[in-house]
Amino acid sequence: MALTDFTITAADVGRVLGVPDGYLVNLAMIQGPVNETPSFDGKQKLTSSYFVLRGSRDWCDLVCVSPVYGGGYAEWRGSTGNMVVSGGIRYSGDLAVVAVPRGTQWSLTLSDILM
Repeated sequence: MALTDFTITAADVGRVLGVPDGYLVNLAMIQGPVNETPSFDGKQKLTSSYFVLRGSRDWCDLVCVSPVYGGGYAEWRGSTGNMVVSGGIRYSGDLAVVAVPRGTQWSLTLSDILM
């Protein structure tokens, strides 16, 4: 079992994280939130305002949350905005950073096996 920690900012949009076919085991917003108007690409996928991660072989986003309003299954706890992830959320393929709101910083931990 290997855990890999990342710190993600808007500069990482388009980056592929180096743990293919793994599990998201922890996610925390460590700087923010910033209220930003959402924008979309030609396929109606969010490109700003939300924090978005997507596996290259997944049919939907792994994570798509607003640092201001939350979203989806995200449950935020504590003043740093820790997201509760129980055991791990599976993704398929390479995990890519699709969108990060301006001025926010995120900490995430990936695992190569289910914890």
